[in-house]
Amino acid sequence: MLNSRSKLFSFKDIDNMGKNQKYRDLFEAEKNVLNDALQNISSGEYKDNSLLPHYRQLALNYKKLLKLSDKVISISDRQQWGLKQVESALKDLLDNAGQGFLTFGQDLRIDREYSAECRRIFNANIENANILDLLRAPDDEEQNILFANVFNGVFQAADETTKISYLKRLKKKIRINNRYIAIEYKLIKHFEQESEKEAVMLILSDVTDKHAAEEKINYLSYHDKLTGLFNRAYVDNFLYELHDEQQLPLSLIMADLNGLKLTNDVFGHVTGDKLLKNIAAVFQECCRQSDVVARWGGDEFIIILPATNRESCESVCQTIRLTCQKAEADPIELSVALGTATLHSFKDDMLEWFRQAESKMYQDKLTERENNRRRIIRALEKKLWRIEHENEEHCQRIASMVDKLAEQLNLSPDDKRDLHQMAFLHDIGKGVIPLEILEKPLSLTEEEWEMMKKHCDVGYRMAQAINEPKLAEAILSHHEYFNGMGYPQGRKGEEVPLIARIMAVVDAYDAMTNNRPYKKSIGSEEALAELVKLSGTQFDPQIVDLFVKMVRNAGD
Repeated sequence: MLNSRSKLFSFKDIDNMGKNQKYRDLFEAEKNVLNDALQNISSGEYKDNSLLPHYRQLALNYKKLLKLSDKVISISDRQQWGLKQVESALKDLLDNAGQGFLTFGQDLRIDREYSAECRRIFNANIENANILDLLRAPDDEEQNILFANVFNGVFQAADETTKISYLKRLKKKIRINNRYIAIEYKLIKHFEQESEKEAVMLILSDVTDKHAAEEKINYLSYHDKLTGLFNRAYVDNFLYELHDEQQLPLSLIMADLNGLKLTNDVFGHVTGDKLLKNIAAVFQECCRQSDVVARWGGDEFIIILPATNRESCESVCQTIRLTCQKAEADPIELSVALGTATLHSFKDDMLEWFRQAESKMYQDKLTERENNRRRIIRALEKKLWRIEHENEEHCQRIASMVDKLAEQLNLSPDDKRDLHQMAFLHDIGKGVIPLEILEKPLSLTEEEWEMMKKHCDVGYRMAQAINEPKLAEAILSHHEYFNGMGYPQGRKGEEVPLIARIMAVVDAYDAMTNNRPYKKSIGSEEALAELVKLSGTQFDPQIVDLFVKMVRNAGD
C-alpha cells in the first residue's frame, strides 16, 4: 500500500486555482490523469513490476508540480485581480474628480481610455475622435488654426523643450458647447505594443460658474451697481491709458442731478434711486457708444466724449436738457446742471480740465436755481392734484381767499408771497399718502389716521428741500389748534405761524363748502357758523372774525 503521501489527489487541493475556465478545465484533466495513475499504483496489480517504485515517485513528483503550478497561477490571479482593483479605483477617481482627462498621439485621435467628465463636456463618446474636431470653435478660426499648428508642431519637434514651448502658446480657457472650459496641456510618454510613445494629455475643467462670478466681479469693479454706468475707477483707468491723439479734442461734461435730496427725503431712497436710473438712461440715450458715461458719485455724473470739439459738446448738453424736459416727472421733473471743458492736447493739465467743467457746472446750477425750484414746486403740485378734492381748482379758490385776507391783514410782501404759495403747497405732503386712504369714503382707522397725519411732516421736509424754511414751518403747523390740541406738535396760540393760522381757517371753510369723499358740502352760512363755533379752540378768533366779515361782505 502507498503511504499517506500516495493518497488520491483531490480537487480540494487545487480549489484555489484561478477562476479562468480554461485553467479549470486544464487542471481537471490533469487531476483525472493523476488520480488514475495513483489508483493503478495502489491497486496491487503492478506490485511485481520493477518499475513501480519509479512510477510511484514520478506520480508523487507530478502531484508536487501540480500544487506548485496551483500556487504560481494563484499568485498570478491575485496580482491580476489587484491590478484590476487599482485600475478600477483609478478610473473611479478620475471619473469622479470633476475633471476631464484624455490623451492622444501623433494621429491626433483620442485614446481608448478617458474620464467620464469628457463625455459630459463634449456631449459625446470621444474614443478615436480627432482632437481638432472636438476643440473646434465655430466662430474663431484663428483659434482653430492655432490648435492645429501647435499639436502638429509638438509631434514634429525634435526636443522636449520645443514641444513644451508649443503647448504654452495655447489658450488656457476656451468655450466648448457654450461652456467655459479651462485646459491644462501635458506632454507624457506611454507604452503601446511594447514601445514607448509620446502623447499629449489634456486636463479639462468646467469653469463656467467661476467664469460668470469673475465676470460679475470685473463688471462691478468698473460699473456703478445702481445705474449700470461706468464708475470712477473705470474713468481713472480709462484716462490713465488714454494716449491716442486721434481721440483729441477730448471733451468733458460734468453733470449734477437736481432734486435728489428732496426725492430721498420726501419719497424715500427707493424713489431717489429710480430718479438716478432715469437720468442715467437719458445720458446713455444722448451719447454715442464710444463715449464714456459714468456715475462720479452721489448725484454727480461725468461724460467723456472722444474726438469731440467744444461746439459738439455743447450740442450734446442741449440734447440732454431737451430729453429731460420730455421725460415724465417721476416723481419730479428730470433736471441737471451741466458744465463742459475741452482738452486739445494730452500735455494739457487734466486736473484743470476737470476744474473748468466743475466750475461751469456749479455756475449753471446757481443760474438755474430759481427755475429748478419752480420746476420742483410744479412737480409737487401735480403730484398733489392727482387727489380729487386737492385739485388745482381747490388750490385756486384758497389762493383767491387768502390773497384778499392778506390785504386786510396788511401783511408784508414776503408774507403775502408765502401765503399765496401756501395755498398751493399746504397739503403737498399728501402726495405720498396712498390714494385709497385719501379718497376713502368711510372713517379712517386709527392706523390710517396716523399715516394721514404724517403729511404735515412730509410737506415740511419738501419745503425745506427747496429752501423755503418759513413756508416749511407753516406747512408743518397748519393742522395745529389755537388751544394746542392739534397735530403734529401741539403748538397753540401765536406759537403757530400766522400764515398757518390763516390757512387753517380758509382751508376748513373750503372743505366744508365743497364735496369730499367722506362728507357732503354745506352752505356758506352754515360753514361760517361752524368757524365761529370753533373760534378760540381750533381757530384764531381774530382771523375767524375777519374772514367771516370778508365772506359776508363779498356776498352782499
